[in-house]
Amino acid sequence: MTHLLGPVVSTIERFHCTCIVEKSTKGINFVFLPFFTACTGFELRPVAGWISSRDFLAALAFRVFPCTQYIRHSSSPKYTPEPDLCHELMGHAPLLADPRFAQFTQDIGQVSLGLSDEWVEKLSTLYWFTVEFGMCWEGKSAKACGAGLLSSCEELEVCVSETSVYRDFNCSQAVSQKYPLTGLQPFYYVAKSFDDMQTQLRYVIRM
Repeated sequence: MTHLLGPVVSTIERFHCTCIVEKSTKGINFVFLPFFTACTGFELRPVAGWISSRDFLAALAFRVFPCTQYIRHSSSPKYTPEPDLCHELMGHAPLLADPRFAQFTQDIGQVSLGLSDEWVEKLSTLYWFTVEFGMCWEGKSAKACGAGLLSSCEELEVCVSETSVYRDFNCSQAVSQKYPLTGLQPFYYVAKSFDDMQTQLRYVIRM
């Protein structure tokens, strides 16, 4: 937990206390107590696979999170290039139970409604560098607050290592930045704080 942003740690601890894992002959069921939705109104809705950026962001606008249903192969437990249940439940679900992270996620979705395909892709890129692989300074240390980092033991170790490359978070630059979909990230945007990340999103909204 030492690699995670303070508010993320407290949210994960509260979330894990509300998640019951039931084992049966049919497999494993994850049962979320009413606390999860009661916190922020977000709900997880299963999808069969990849959906378009427009459809994904539009769902977020209404506090619905499209959730994949498969789990990574046992030969690669530390990292998966595609989102799986570990990613959704260990990464996104705890964050969506936190009011500030939930609002930030919904804001990106709401902004996407009615925009051009070009801007939808820009917002999708911004989502990647914040909700998925975002980091913030906490004192003199860069701490993880993105779901892609929380759900990958390998990438979480990499992002806080001495060899990791950090860039100052800048929304107007991040929306046009290219990134790899199927491998570890070559660098990480680090915001001054989560408040700074939210403030810069409001700037993009006004563009």
